[in-house]
Amino acid sequence: EGVVSSQLVVSDISWEDEGGYSCRARDGNEGRIEKNKATIAVQAKPVNVGKESGSGNVSQTLELSCQFEGKPLPIVSWLLHGKVITEDPEKYEITEDNISDKTVNSLLKILNLEHKDNGTYLCHGKNAHNSDTAIVDAFVFDSPAVQVDHIVAVSSTKLFINWTVTSWNLPVTGYILSFREGDTNAWKYHMVSQINAGSTSYLMANLSANTPYTIKMAAKNDHGTGEFNTYHASVNTL
Repeated sequence: EGVVSSQLVVSDISWEDEGGYSCRARDGNEGRIEKNKATIAVQAKPVNVGKESGSGNVSQTLELSCQFEGKPLPIVSWLLHGKVITEDPEKYEITEDNISDKTVNSLLKILNLEHKDNGTYLCHGKNAHNSDTAIVDAFVFDSPAVQVDHIVAVSSTKLFINWTVTSWNLPVTGYILSFREGDTNAWKYHMVSQINAGSTSYLMANLSANTPYTIKMAAKNDHGTGEFNTYHASVNTL
């Protein structure tokens, strides 16, 4: 009697190689067929195979998602500023869908959106073999916020104004410039010329000489008009 052995080597193994294999042997042309069975179980480190950023208005809700493949099935966690996010009924909802024995989809819902929720989130998938990370962005929309930084008199009829604006992920579509002249309490709109939506400075003209002016500004985008920001002091023309 003889003994024969056979070895099957599978190179560049993939998910399609997983399953049951049969080894068949026959003693001569007319002999009985003998069978042995073997199973290949494919395992792999996590790989991010999908992600989706999200957006929403302040006080509303947005959703972020990511998907990983790996075996054992990856454990997914979400992080913001290096801290792991845990479920909170007033802030975070995390749901997972095990699409198959090797694919998991995770959904992070952010509730009651605030400015601090805007930013980059990390979706981390980990199993016994390694880990992978997806970068997902959350865009919080709100009306723009203006900060008037400097106002300088450049002549008897002109003031130079410089400001910074936080647009909250929507382009600025326009500015509103108002002023109070001298000791009056009434605000007036400055209507001499339109301020370019892409500007952060403006030369305010057609003013009175040697007169104090109090200035305030607001910006607009598709979400709405932001609050006025009033410069901290009145400025005199020359």
